[in-house]
Amino acid sequence: MTSVSVDALDTSPEQELVHRILASKQFSKAPLLSEFLAYVCRRAIENGASRISEQEIGVSVFGRKHGYDSKEDNIVRNYARQLRKRLDEYYSTDGRAEGLRVEIPKGGYLPTFTSNQGATVARPMDGESLPKEGLANPPRMFSIHALEFKRIRIFAVAVIVCFLLAGLAAGSAAIWAWQHRKSPASHVSEMHVLWAQLFRPDKDTFIVPADTGFVMLQEIKGKSYSLAEYASWSSVKQPEPSFIADLKNRKYTSVMDVETIVQLEHLPELIPDRCLIRNARSLTLEDLGERNMILLGSIYSIPWIEIFQKNLNFQFVYRPGENRSWIENRHPASGEAATYANNWNGLSEKAYAVIAFIPNLNKTGHVLLVQGLDGAGTEAAVNLLFHTGELNGVIDRVRHSDGTLGSFEVLLESTSLNSHATSIHIVATREPN
Repeated sequence: MTSVSVDALDTSPEQELVHRILASKQFSKAPLLSEFLAYVCRRAIENGASRISEQEIGVSVFGRKHGYDSKEDNIVRNYARQLRKRLDEYYSTDGRAEGLRVEIPKGGYLPTFTSNQGATVARPMDGESLPKEGLANPPRMFSIHALEFKRIRIFAVAVIVCFLLAGLAAGSAAIWAWQHRKSPASHVSEMHVLWAQLFRPDKDTFIVPADTGFVMLQEIKGKSYSLAEYASWSSVKQPEPSFIADLKNRKYTSVMDVETIVQLEHLPELIPDRCLIRNARSLTLEDLGERNMILLGSIYSIPWIEIFQKNLNFQFVYRPGENRSWIENRHPASGEAATYANNWNGLSEKAYAVIAFIPNLNKTGHVLLVQGLDGAGTEAAVNLLFHTGELNGVIDRVRHSDGTLGSFEVLLESTSLNSHATSIHIVATREPN
């Protein structure tokens, strides 16, 4: 874990206060929030800044390029909301006895130091301060702080672009935006034991929707890309048509994934301050090792699944150049097929999907994979998660004596009518020890 260092020789009350906050349980395991707080306080205490801009924080703390579009990339505003909440948590718990209070007033990023009685405390501008160097190689992230329950605004962009592989390309885009309140949950969900392990007060949970732009790029190119290629593709500079360049620079997902996220945020187990929507392109190996994850897509739309797929029995295979895809059953049991592929008969489609619950890379948390060969398959998997029934038996079989769940994989078959999944049932399961 990367930590923000402190200088034991710092003597000003403001500096000592910030050091105590950074060492608290609210911040010690939140490196980006710690770096955010350290940076703005250093600018105020050392440099006597009268204003700290969003662009400045985006570049210095979150590794954004100079001149980035902060209207499109709202990472600073999202983390500022989290920072204010964590500071409130500190002062209501570990920091109850503090005589000095630091706040980040809404509408700006310049911290203020006041006494608990409201009297402003003078801020000396000399002496050593907070660490001059931030986190080493801060990750470049695009995040949407998810699901503030008293008044939540979720903006999601869904783009539908249809390309004819013969060379004709056309596209259209639609924006889905809404604002709503979450009604208090009146009961515990039927899948409580699953959701309670994914949403925990001591660990962040990332919800990662499918990267629709990446899917479209693979369809256009007629090839699939590895995780290594995906991780570097946006940085490769080469002449390309504008619509392909747009796919590399924009972050698109589907309306179906947005609807799934809305269902997740209505779960009574979800903890708003610990839940983030994260774009797949912004994930890091550290995230996959330390966070809980809900990945709403297969290896074709979230290439990071490549890291987990090698240990799974049900593996997704895509051949966009051949217009083929299937799920490989690596070790078929009696009565099971070796492969499962969507089958269209002119009226309806047999669609397949997989739900897998597995450990994260460091085995400190869990990853829920919700994968479909196409949108209808993913919809079937989501429906099974939120409208239980057949999953209950699987959950019971993998439940440990302490109430926690072991790993499992479930292969689903559904009938898709007009791209909507019906008649969902489990074809095969795996429950590794």
